[in-house]
Amino acid sequence: MTPAQLAAWLSSLTGLSLDGRRTAATAVRAFYRWAYLTGRVESDPAALLAGRRVEVHDGFPAGWRQPIASYVTGLQLTPRVVRQRAAWLRRFAADHPDPMAVTGHQVADWVQERPEGRQRPARQALRGFYRWAHREHLVEVDVAGGLPDARHADTELPVAWQAAVDGWKLYLQASGARPGTVRLRLLVLSTLARHHVTPADVTGRDLVAWLADQSWEPSTRKGARTTARGFFGWAAGEGLVEHDPTGRLPAVRVPAGKPKPTPEAVLTAALERSTDRERLMLLLAAYAGLRRSEIAAVRPQHIIGGVLHVKGKGGRSRIVPVHPLLEEAIEAELGRRRAGRLGSGFRVAGGRVDPDGYLFPGRQPGDHTCPDAVGSSLARLLGGDWTAHSLRHSFATRAYAATRDLRAVQDLLGHSSSTTTDRYTAVPSRALEEAVAAL
Repeated sequence: MTPAQLAAWLSSLTGLSLDGRRTAATAVRAFYRWAYLTGRVESDPAALLAGRRVEVHDGFPAGWRQPIASYVTGLQLTPRVVRQRAAWLRRFAADHPDPMAVTGHQVADWVQERPEGRQRPARQALRGFYRWAHREHLVEVDVAGGLPDARHADTELPVAWQAAVDGWKLYLQASGARPGTVRLRLLVLSTLARHHVTPADVTGRDLVAWLADQSWEPSTRKGARTTARGFFGWAAGEGLVEHDPTGRLPAVRVPAGKPKPTPEAVLTAALERSTDRERLMLLLAAYAGLRRSEIAAVRPQHIIGGVLHVKGKGGRSRIVPVHPLLEEAIEAELGRRRAGRLGSGFRVAGGRVDPDGYLFPGRQPGDHTCPDAVGSSLARLLGGDWTAHSLRHSFATRAYAATRDLRAVQDLLGHSSSTTTDRYTAVPSRALEEAVAAL
């Protein structure tokens, strides 16, 4: 049901008095508000019906509501643009429930995951909010300040840079870099190029100043350093610059993050009140350790011999043994499909789902649901500050507690480095107690 359909239905109630139509509108709004808050629908189609004031902080985690309410109050934008900005921030908040704990790397990764045509509005929303939060001293660093505007990428590079950047872009593509990675590298490079006539003009001192001047989190600064080293190393090899000016750039230290696994009680409660569709999502995150983008793209044929084959971040493939609870839920879903019932693919054209199609079909035939929808559904279902990513932390923590094999957990999560895996695994308190007792 869409807002337009609801409005048309209310308009068709000509046999009712004005008070009667208002009563009908109130009932519809109350029902869809309840369905939205309990996760039974992904959006509230009655939110914009006349008679209800739409609060921009609706649907945000608790930690976001007050900052968002304060932020939009001072926006000199049309109501429509304010709603659009709030919608992007709401999607981001579903994955990052504490706006003050977000890093520049998380912001950049999240924007990079958006479809190409939607990265610009997502970037604008985040840049505007965190610029304001930094100005109001709510955050120490503008974590979105390092996101260059898409308008300045490629086409607005200085003429003398264009050929070199195009050549490096081809080099990255030939090396197998993901499209999102290529876009991010070029956007970061453009922030440097706009201040120098040619690549040959850039010195090591210029690069140090560039890295120091940006309001970046350490992880974002490290990514920018990697971009500079990659570009100038390639340019020196191609003879476009006399020497590589990045040789003496200082290393960037990134503080180790802390694991944040979803508590067992929160997961249990979510499973008890979940729908069939939500249960599948919960189990894929908590018992297979999948990212939300990986959950969205799962198909039954990806499971071979009790093993789930996953193509994850960076194009890396991995295998994850299927937990009995997950296997039971998938079999139940396939049974519903074989019986001709809708299954997890609600709101799919024609009301039917291909038994061999995606576990979470999209609205277009042959497509899957978007990662945002997975993240939003799980965040609403879990409540509090818990997200799809914290379920992945739970999987890592429980797997490590059971095996004490960090390398095995690394392979299950699809990490290229065990250092990353270490940030996902919380050491059980019992192990800490035993370590002290052994002294």
